[in-house]
Amino acid sequence: MVRIVVPVFEFVGEDSMVFDHFGRAPSFAVVEVSESGEIISMREEKNVSEYFGGMGKAAELVSQLSPDVLIVKGIGRRAISLLESMGVKVFTCDAPTLKEAVKAYLEGRVDAAEACREPDHYGHRHGYERW
Repeated sequence: MVRIVVPVFEFVGEDSMVFDHFGRAPSFAVVEVSESGEIISMREEKNVSEYFGGMGKAAELVSQLSPDVLIVKGIGRRAISLLESMGVKVFTCDAPTLKEAVKAYLEGRVDAAEACREPDHYGHRHGYERW
């Protein structure tokens, strides 16, 4: 089994829209996939990090979910380092929905994450267009 986490605007199942930047996502979809590539379970974890008035960083929150993989559109350098130090593989993908992001991962159509370079991460394209 593989546990995949994806930042989303609002969790509505597999049609959830992937959020543009990891740390500012309102929610995270937690998807468990079998070795044969079938989705076993899917649930939501609200982002209660300090960005939303809670405590801690989004990367710390996500690491507590014990994911094997994180799929994002954009992410900062420190978050990548923290997650990778905890054994989480971080990938980028420009898939619009949760279903398509998971499918892209399973088909090997994701890229190893690189930190965002623009000063305004929110809402910009990351150049991983494959759709």
